[in-house]
Amino acid sequence: MDPGMFRPDLTPLVGGANTLLSLGIVLFVFLLLRGDLRRLLCQVIEYPEGASFYLRSLALVLLATGLSKAILYFDAKSIAEPMEVVWAVTARISGLLDTLLIVLLVFVGMITVLVAVGGTRHGK
Repeated sequence: MDPGMFRPDLTPLVGGANTLLSLGIVLFVFLLLRGDLRRLLCQVIEYPEGASFYLRSLALVLLATGLSKAILYFDAKSIAEPMEVVWAVTARISGLLDTLLIVLLVFVGMITVLVAVGGTRHGK
């Protein structure tokens, strides 16, 4: 029997690695932002519930972005070579990072407006 004849299908490995990396990146970004963002929001917003709302909103948006990218890029193409796994996961994570950049830019713009309005309201 030819040793190159049987090659296992590595497609589930790509899907699993993509999902784990996507969620890991999203969690890492959220943990980086959470502390300083909470302090900023508590200074601008008079109610602590408001700061919690914005942090939960950011967490939900980041989680939804990560999961949608992980699910969106799952294809049925059979992958048999280990190097193809690396390239497939890398391409999918690249799309996630592009989308996270856009999401974070929109969120930073929204928080900037909130800080500007809150600062003028408090006379700061």
